[in-house]
Amino acid sequence: MPKQAALIVQDPLVVLARQAVNRFIRQGELLPVTEPLPSDQRRSQGVYVSLIKAGQLRGCVGSVQPQQASLAKEVIYMAVAAAVHDPRFRPVQLDELDQLSYIVDLVENLALLKNKAAHDPVAEGLRVQRGRNQGVVLPNTTGITTFEQQRQLAYQRAGLELTISATLERFQVRRIIELSGNYQETISL
Repeated sequence: MPKQAALIVQDPLVVLARQAVNRFIRQGELLPVTEPLPSDQRRSQGVYVSLIKAGQLRGCVGSVQPQQASLAKEVIYMAVAAAVHDPRFRPVQLDELDQLSYIVDLVENLALLKNKAAHDPVAEGLRVQRGRNQGVVLPNTTGITTFEQQRQLAYQRAGLELTISATLERFQVRRIIELSGNYQETISL
C-alpha cells in the first residue's frame, strides 16, 4: 500500500495574522472578526506578533496583557500594528507581503519576578514597569543570554534609568511559527 503524504495544517492564529496584514496593506481596512469564533479564540490573552523578512525582524508589536475582547481580535490588531506602527521600521509595503513570515507569541504565566538568580531569559520574558513607563523583552531574544542583559534592554525600552526602582514581571510565551520554512528560533532586537 502506498504511503500518504502527511497533511500539514497551518495554525489558525498565524493564518489570521497574515490575513489581517494582507487585508490592511491591500485594502486599508481591518480584517473583520468572523463570528462565531472557535472556542480557543474567544478568550482574551496577551499577544505579540512578529513579522520576519529574509530572516530579520521586520516588525513586532504586542502586549503582555490583552487589549481586545478576544484572542482573535488581539491577533488582528497586533499583526496590523506590527506591520505599520512599529516605530523601528517603515510601514510594510505591498510588494513585501509575500516575503513575510509570521510568529505569534501567546503570553502566559505573567507574575512578579521574585528570584532574579533563577530567571532564564531564554525561557522567560521580562516586563519592567514604573507608572506609565514599561518595557518588554520577549524570551529567547537574539543576543540576550543573561538576566542583566534582559533587564537593561527592558529598562531602555521603558525609558528608565537602571538605578530607578521598578516592578519586574516575568512571563512565558507559547510561540507559534508559520510553517513557511523560514523558521526563526529567536526574536531579533
